[in-house]
Formats: sequence, C-alpha cells, structure tokens
Amino acid sequence: MPYENIPIPMIRQWAGDEIADMFQSFEDNRVHADIAALHAEFPEVGWHSYLEWAQTVDWDRELSQQPGRG
Repeated sequence: MPYENIPIPMIRQWAGDEIADMFQSFEDNRVHADIAALHAEFPEVGWHSYLEWAQTVDWDRELSQQPGRG
C-alpha cells in the first residue's frame, strides 16, 4: 500500500479531535530525542539509522505476508 499523507482536518473528521491532535503534535514536534546525548550515554549500543535498518528488511517478503495480500 503506498503512503498517503492525510490532511489533519480529514483525520479530525474521521477519527475525532483526540486522534487528530495526536497526529498534529507529531507534525509540530519533529525532534523527539537528543540522538547525540543518547549515543554518549549509551556507547555500548550498536546504533544504526532507520535507513540502515530498513535496508536489512526483505520488504517484498514482509509486504506479501500482510493480511489481505498474496
């Protein structure tokens, strides 16, 4: 299923104020963690980026196992 950006007013209409407010907070607050501080505090962790992780996943296999597919 391709990504689709759903406007907040549409989410508000479909899911109500609480859910719409949650998604709006995700849009407004893009920095959720101090990555450098986490790396410094936990140097023993094998840190990787989301992109690095995503490149290790066999997406064709994963997506074919989703309900309603294949």
